[in-house]
Amino acid sequence: MNWAQYFLRIALTIALAVFAASSRAADTDKAMPKVKVGDTVEVKDGDNWVRGTVLEFSIGDRIKVKTDKFTGGWPYRADEVRPLAKKKPPADDDTNPFATPEEKTEKVGKRTWSDRSGKFKIEATIARFDSDKVVLKRTDGKEVSVPVERLSPEDQKIIVKAGGPTPAADGKESEDAGSGDKAAPKPAIELTETDLSEATPLDVSHTDNWTYKPDVASKELGLRAGRLALGQRLAFGERAEDLLISPSKQTAFVVFKPGDKRKDGTQPGPRIVACDLAKRKVLAAGEFHSGQQPLDLSEDGTLLLARASRDSPEKGTVLTLYALDGFEAKPKLAWKPYAEGRETREVSWAGFIDSKHVLTMSDRSSLVMWDLTAGVKPVYRTGSDVFGGASIAFSPNKKYLAMCDRTGAAILEPLTGAVAGHLSMSDLGFRPKAAFRDDGRKLAIVGGSRVRVWDLDRRQIDRDFSVDRVRLDSGVSWADDDRLISSHGDLIDVERRIVLWKYQGVSDTTKLIRESLWTVSDNGRDGQTLIGARLPHEAARSRANSIKPNDILVIKPGMDVSLEMQFVGTPQDQETVHQALLKRLTDNGMKVVPQSNLKLVAQIKPGKAMTIAYRTFGSRNESQYSAMSQVMELSYVLNGQPVWTHKGETSPPHILHTKKGQTIDQALADHMRVDPKGLGSIYVPSHITRPLGDEGSRTSPLPGA
Repeated sequence: MNWAQYFLRIALTIALAVFAASSRAADTDKAMPKVKVGDTVEVKDGDNWVRGTVLEFSIGDRIKVKTDKFTGGWPYRADEVRPLAKKKPPADDDTNPFATPEEKTEKVGKRTWSDRSGKFKIEATIARFDSDKVVLKRTDGKEVSVPVERLSPEDQKIIVKAGGPTPAADGKESEDAGSGDKAAPKPAIELTETDLSEATPLDVSHTDNWTYKPDVASKELGLRAGRLALGQRLAFGERAEDLLISPSKQTAFVVFKPGDKRKDGTQPGPRIVACDLAKRKVLAAGEFHSGQQPLDLSEDGTLLLARASRDSPEKGTVLTLYALDGFEAKPKLAWKPYAEGRETREVSWAGFIDSKHVLTMSDRSSLVMWDLTAGVKPVYRTGSDVFGGASIAFSPNKKYLAMCDRTGAAILEPLTGAVAGHLSMSDLGFRPKAAFRDDGRKLAIVGGSRVRVWDLDRRQIDRDFSVDRVRLDSGVSWADDDRLISSHGDLIDVERRIVLWKYQGVSDTTKLIRESLWTVSDNGRDGQTLIGARLPHEAARSRANSIKPNDILVIKPGMDVSLEMQFVGTPQDQETVHQALLKRLTDNGMKVVPQSNLKLVAQIKPGKAMTIAYRTFGSRNESQYSAMSQVMELSYVLNGQPVWTHKGETSPPHILHTKKGQTIDQALADHMRVDPKGLGSIYVPSHITRPLGDEGSRTSPLPGA
């Protein structure tokens, strides 16, 4: 896409948004859907249609519908409700074994045919079949002969049902006419149809029931530290993308994202290097199916889950289960986990519970458990009210899993969906992650820079603190009973509430498996290396033993603190922020007084000048606009020196929406303005340690790097 197309798309997006707003009133005048109280219907929820039950007809065009999200019902507009789509009866030629070839082709009629890449389409009817080809008659009367294997999978099924030739079973394809590229090879397997409505809805919100029992790790995984050479990149742009490990088999698959296209124009599939972790050697290397992205390896190393890549025609919506015969992946099942009505969502994550059960997460964070014992069947599902990008954390033996919703963290039995307990929390931050300790007695939950550790025996938070300049977005694992390790190599001492050590040489391709960290390191000319390290190492343990937890605290419960407001706002805004921060301080056990050498300062101040270009709808010319950012800052200041700061700054949007009669300058100024009430929602830690400098944290290469 060139820049002209890019900005045209932006302009069209703005225009569509304006059009949608102006036509919304007209939409409400649509006729009432033909439904009655008690009917199962579909209602519009954002971009999706979800199922619900009609409770009553409200005033005007409103219909009150009960859904998983609104159990007490919600008054939807008439245009947001539609009757449940009925399943189409099977075609006549599916049930009539005596249909003639002419009757079968006439039954298909005129339709739009597509090739496998989706680039080429044609409106035509079937004229006849010729060997392994179908002759299509276009609307202008001309005939086109096309190999059946060149057609899309959906069109191939129609050809076979109409009595035409069956495409080659090996999935081999020829070149696309006029494209110069070969279509990506795909697994020769049909999609298994599933009905997501068969899954039992699961409510993971707050419950007082607590049946959780510590799931203690049965044994050490036996993954020894060491390193293994993987060789040089084979193509420009190739890079390590994922790491799949089977601890029981001591096997690892390093997945490399493919680089540039081949000389013949085809896109290679991901390259996979299979490694023996016990013997420290490469077992095999080869190319996986193009358009597929491996996601998880079963514990016994015999099954592999892969998702259609986002740049494939399926756009991440298809999941395929492969059986591993040696190092050959043979497809067993393929299905669309989130195909519901006319909506199909992307699979954002998938993983094995065991060799017969799989969990999937959609891009809307809906969790579904699939039973693979007889085909593929959905067992239970959650709603889409969990956090976007939420992750799954298994207990050591996968007896339980933990996931975060908007009220806290739910602990489930993954095979049944039974809720074993719920930990109520707020302020979970962006994309919270969880991790069970090896004894199953503690659960760490991280979000943003905040770390909370729950004692699951007492069902109380044991530690709640913040760590500066540490990336916790990819999650953490327990390195031992007292320390967490992040996927970026930060060793966090839970008892001391500090970053104890920083390990260098940890890449984005990292896997945390209980007591060990595995990462793929790029050593330039020396090639790429798989490194496994048991953490923490002896020097880190020794450093921790030299630091007494209470000696490094500068802020703790029981201290006097004064509260200062340093921002311009209405008296109501000032009072709202003051009361919110006052509550946070008192909840932390602090004593708020008029004057103290310790202050919590809330301020909004000017930031920096910024310039951005916008193009209005219907114009090809860009105009430059200036905007001044605003900084929202909350700080603990002790004896005039800041000891903790949370800061946020506004920035101009890529696409700017204007209100009726509003200029772009006015809309931009509104967007750059900070709402003072946001100061009252910032997390304030109850314990803060002094900067350790040379006295505390250390940095060293990852052992083995």
